[in-house]
Amino acid sequence: MHERKTGTGCEASFTVGCRNGFLYVSKFHMVHNHATVKRTLDRSMPEPYIVITDYSSQFLQIFPSLVFSSLSELEDKMEEFQIKTGCMYAKRHTCPWPKDDLEHQDVVYKKFAYECLHYGYCKDRDVAKSDRRSSKTGCKSVLFVTCRNNQLHISRFDMRHNHPVSGCCGYVYRRNRRLSPRQLSIIKELLREHQHEFALKEYIQSAFHVYLTAADVRKLKQKLQPKRSARRLLGLTLKSLGSEGYAEILTDEDGVDRVISFTSPFLVKNFHFYPEVVQIRELTEAAFSVYHFSIIDRQLVSRTVMFSFVLDQGICGTFASVLQSFKHLMQSRVEETETIFVDINSVELHEIRQELPQARILFFQDSVLRDVREHLKDVTVLHCDKKDLFQHFFNAVKTPDSEAYLASLQEIANDSPAFWNLINEIWMPCAEQWAGHLRLTQLTFGIENRNSASLEHFESVLKIHGSLDSCAKRLLELAVPNKQSYEFICKHDFPGQPDDVQALLRLLSEPVAKVVLAHIETMQTCSEVLLDLSTRKCCCSFSLQWRLPCVHLMKTARSAYIPLPSLLKGSRWLEHWPLEYSQVSSAVETVVEGDVELDLLSPTAKLLKIDMQLQNIQEMVVSADSAKFKRRQQELKELESRWLREDVALPGTSADGPSEQGNKQLEEYYYGNTRDEVRLHCPPIMKCVFSSDLEMPRHLDQVRSPLPPVESMQKRSRGK
Repeated sequence: MHERKTGTGCEASFTVGCRNGFLYVSKFHMVHNHATVKRTLDRSMPEPYIVITDYSSQFLQIFPSLVFSSLSELEDKMEEFQIKTGCMYAKRHTCPWPKDDLEHQDVVYKKFAYECLHYGYCKDRDVAKSDRRSSKTGCKSVLFVTCRNNQLHISRFDMRHNHPVSGCCGYVYRRNRRLSPRQLSIIKELLREHQHEFALKEYIQSAFHVYLTAADVRKLKQKLQPKRSARRLLGLTLKSLGSEGYAEILTDEDGVDRVISFTSPFLVKNFHFYPEVVQIRELTEAAFSVYHFSIIDRQLVSRTVMFSFVLDQGICGTFASVLQSFKHLMQSRVEETETIFVDINSVELHEIRQELPQARILFFQDSVLRDVREHLKDVTVLHCDKKDLFQHFFNAVKTPDSEAYLASLQEIANDSPAFWNLINEIWMPCAEQWAGHLRLTQLTFGIENRNSASLEHFESVLKIHGSLDSCAKRLLELAVPNKQSYEFICKHDFPGQPDDVQALLRLLSEPVAKVVLAHIETMQTCSEVLLDLSTRKCCCSFSLQWRLPCVHLMKTARSAYIPLPSLLKGSRWLEHWPLEYSQVSSAVETVVEGDVELDLLSPTAKLLKIDMQLQNIQEMVVSADSAKFKRRQQELKELESRWLREDVALPGTSADGPSEQGNKQLEEYYYGNTRDEVRLHCPPIMKCVFSSDLEMPRHLDQVRSPLPPVESMQKRSRGK
């Protein structure tokens, strides 16, 4: 070696050979031609071993003898020691006796070691890896066991650990999070009821005292539940909706579809018009859960906005995924949702608060009362009349008075302490969701009294159609009508009401007008409340729940000489253009019905013509004061009859029908208009647009002038 490094030509060497399994030196020459070279051995100092816990005394108490006649006796002692101290050991370096050795069949091993689970270091300890995770901490706690005279002897042990150990932390080890075969059979029966992961975890902890993690529960469900065939091959309906961005599919790590949410452009448009209140109902009659999302339109009718198929209800966080799909598919205005009506459990209630924190959650009253009836059937509450108990709770749900609410609860506590305990346990933690007296400060639109009868036609689809795609296709056909039904102008007068109130009611749909009339009749005496006329808001319960003009706003508007229809500026309830129907025949035709030319135009061209004609008479109703109201109503009637009958030549159209080029020009003008109603693609119904201020009416001497030509109207709209 010195010859190669220094070049001195030293011939000192020795030769090593192997014979009969032994190494031997066969030849050597130790004569050197150079001085001895001394080298120092550079060894790094070992890391100091820091002892955090020492269980030597406890070990000697449990192991008074270190000699055992069988392996099972030693394992029982080790199990007792591990349970009391929280230490965890595993067999390592085992050297078993041959299986056919009957003499040593009780001791099993010649030698082995019990090492702490944190014993030593991982093999690549010297390699820097930031993402490496290992339970090895360099612990030196170990027991060496050898077999002598057909007995197991603990030859050496070290009970000093360099990590914290306690009796309560043993459940963090995977070995202590295993279930027995009997426990697995019980869990398998529970999985048939589609138990939620959180509820399953709590049950295992309380019944078996086994502390599983959420990941352990998911793996347990995948192991015990029958394998589902992957539903990757979706039908044409869901596949086309997904490509257009109107469907979302949630899959698990195995590629199995778990949640499928879908909608359509028409349903999304419904939500954009009415985002304030959202209803979430669960449809039955299906092998899986189906959630139905809907809103309330101007006719107080529920309109569907989304469906969601939940193929595996037990997966943790499934309802949160449904809400995330709702936020993604609705595209915008989700933050404007103020109230959500839903029937869910406490776990899903927390998920709604996480995904939609700005919305208030309310329960349907019929569902709460139905749940109360079910609990009243329990034999433990037979100490008093069930009918009286239910009536007390019914009063607590329905009353708008907080004092009456507390009095009803006190009656329940006095009559039946057992039923009162049920209320405290089940309903009082979520009293804000079902207590009617707390709903007066939020939008409800009368939803709390509704039932689920409107969903029967959707549930019937789930009985007939088996495949997901056919089910989704039929549900969308029921939710989206083939032809949009336009609401016509209300043809009924409102006898006994002042002219200004009738003018306001004609701007609303018939169901909403009845709501306002009922409010006016019940509020004969007007009390003083806090209101803001500039924003058309009042703090009374009717205005807060419905966002409609109340008697307080009407009284203040009259005193300020402001037309009552102006109170509906920017309201979601605006429905029709105001007309004086008391002097018109009962068979009144709308603009769409009476104009023959509009029947020949495309929907976009129809909207354009109506918009251009209404621009000339919009300010008339807004600026009409009480002194000249009748005269201007007559002017409005004459002007309306004139532009309904006249034949205005639109660009690119003729009496025979519109040309393709004319429709294209109309659509260009239509999409170039800056008005919000046009940009939102509103249906071709007559809408009332009010001026931006509430100043006193102005004279309109130009009302009798004929309509300006289309070219001048286009220039005027562009100038605006």
